[in-house]
Amino acid sequence: MYIFFAFYFILGINSDLVISDRTFNYGIGTYDVTAPLDRVMRTSSQVKHDLTITNTGKVWINRDDRIAYTDDTDNVFNTAGKHFDVTLGKDICGDAAREITVQD
Repeated sequence: MYIFFAFYFILGINSDLVISDRTFNYGIGTYDVTAPLDRVMRTSSQVKHDLTITNTGKVWINRDDRIAYTDDTDNVFNTAGKHFDVTLGKDICGDAAREITVQD
């Protein structure tokens, strides 16, 4: 019997994040067995920390472009299809609710 494990890098935001003058796209990329282990292959589907969007920053969900930061050419293109949910959550029980702030 053989057991195969597929590993790929899931980009989860582990602290408060400010997106300024960049675009962040939540989604799933095509799995590539030849890709380096640090290549982003999908993003987390939960926002567990505060998110601030400033200047020309954008947050996309499941758009037809690269996942994570769209200007990073090492990131793969989104292949999630028609459905990819992103939820706002808490990091730990009793933690304060998450906030998404859009600043001019």
